[in-house]
Parts: sequence; structure tokens; C-alpha cells
Amino acid sequence: MTASMPVFAVIGHPNEGKSSVVATLVENDQIRISPRPGETVRSATYPVSIDGQDVMAFVDTPGFQNPVQTLGWMRKFQGGESRAL
Repeated sequence: MTASMPVFAVIGHPNEGKSSVVATLVENDQIRISPRPGETVRSATYPVSIDGQDVMAFVDTPGFQNPVQTLGWMRKFQGGESRAL
């Protein structure tokens, strides 16, 4: 992934379809999806490639009890290279 490539985190409450959305957007049938809460336990980044070039990425995240507060924290974060939680 390039430093200037947009990366979008998909966040929300547990068992609300975040992994399903990411799997559809990146066209990846290998992303685990389950009707049971708690299937996704770690964040994972999935690139979208066009003609062999990564153009953007989506981050599938575990469910958060307070996604609005979590999004606020993420917007304030001023860290370096992104990393999985």
C-alpha cells in the first residue's frame, strides 16, 4: 500500500455486517462472516486493486460498543504507519 492511498475503516456495533460490507467491497470471499457476534476479533486491512495497483483499502474492525466515540478517537489519532489492533 502506498502512503497516499485512501484507507477506510468500517466500524460499528458487534454483529451489524461490517465484515460482509468489506467482503463485498473488496470482492474477497475469504473474509470470515458469521451470524454469531465476535467472529472478527482483530482488525485486518484489505486492499482494492485495479490493474494490479492498490488504489484504496478497507479495514474490517471488531465490533465496538460505542462506535461514535471510537470514531472520534480515531480522528484524533496522530500516529505513524497504520497497524492492526
